[in-house]
Amino acid sequence: MRARRATRGNRGTAVALLLLVLTGAAITAGTDLAVTEPTFTVASDVGAVDPATDPTPPTDSVDAQTADADVPGKLLSWEAVQWGGLDRVERIVYRTRGPDGLPTTASALVRLPAGAAEVATLPIVAWTHGTSGMGQNCGLLGTAGLANGNAPIVARFSDAGYAVVIPDYLGLSPDSPGPHPYLHRQTEATATIDAVRAARARYDVLSSTWMVAGHSQGGHAALSTGNLAPTYAPELDLRGIVALAPTSNVESVYALAAPQMPSLPFFPRRNFAAVLNSVRTTHPQLDVNSYLSPVGRDLVDRVATACYGQWPDIIGNRSPGELLSRPLGTPEFETALREHLAVPTADYRDPILIVHGSGDRTVPLWLTEKLIGEFAAAGTPYELRVLDAQHGDLAVRGGIDLALDFAGRVLPPV
Repeated sequence: MRARRATRGNRGTAVALLLLVLTGAAITAGTDLAVTEPTFTVASDVGAVDPATDPTPPTDSVDAQTADADVPGKLLSWEAVQWGGLDRVERIVYRTRGPDGLPTTASALVRLPAGAAEVATLPIVAWTHGTSGMGQNCGLLGTAGLANGNAPIVARFSDAGYAVVIPDYLGLSPDSPGPHPYLHRQTEATATIDAVRAARARYDVLSSTWMVAGHSQGGHAALSTGNLAPTYAPELDLRGIVALAPTSNVESVYALAAPQMPSLPFFPRRNFAAVLNSVRTTHPQLDVNSYLSPVGRDLVDRVATACYGQWPDIIGNRSPGELLSRPLGTPEFETALREHLAVPTADYRDPILIVHGSGDRTVPLWLTEKLIGEFAAAGTPYELRVLDAQHGDLAVRGGIDLALDFAGRVLPPV
């Protein structure tokens, strides 16, 4: 395994932007996942919060009861499931916030290490998964490829002594209204933090100390979570952030799109309609439909219920320009893209490890080099490790080894 390490640095933002066009690197936000029927069963261990035993203080006010039920992180139910060939996995359903700030529902998986009952407290690792689609059947229990790719990683963390919480973001499960707000940094973060809160309500043994880690879209989510957690959930003690090949700086790429734009190698065409759909959801005042051609409106509507493996069939050979009726490079649209997608570069409290593959053509390395240049300009400490890997094999070619080493330093297991 070859690695390159840096703690701070600026790799040249302007040069990196130029390389975006010149290198012709293909950018997508996740790996291709086959859409198949879920391979899981629900065991008999099913539960829901009982008002008679709920520790929430009783109240005579109906409004107050409703407000309590909508508290972010409120645990609603749980059930044991078989997932990815692993035992000791439960699915929890909980309350969180949607893109509009209103209460909504999300789900997550939780796996405790063997012998968890014998320890006083367990530190938590929240693992945030990569792109799987936008429909309610595209999440952890609906996509076999997502389970097969993530279960071995979850096993590595739980076998090391951590309780692992795997959020399914918003809109990717039957309990969570769709479509999924794809790459929306705010709800990626709140869904993850509130999953940790709900898991702690389910298991008394879970500590308030935790770490967040993820790959691709999950790396984007991990950084967004780590930035928000200290202020959003001050009762939790975040210790570190690990981002493997995080999606970043694509908001600048999408802002280049305009009618008649051909299918250029550097442009993330496969994910374009999903981002447009999500910005339409998170910024209704923008009137995204007014930027779309009739073909674009049709494709943007269709990806809303489709999983990632179905996106190529929906998009076909259509160029980005065919989806648009006017350029996206307006001040209003560029602002919306930044608010929706941009990874925060300042105001982190906790240590950051970024791991990237030198051969990654899905999220090219120079995008992360641009990101760490922005970190350096903002005075944000970071650690960068570059491995001899591509996007899809980064985790198994040393990425998770480095994440576990980092976890051992910032959040030692019991």
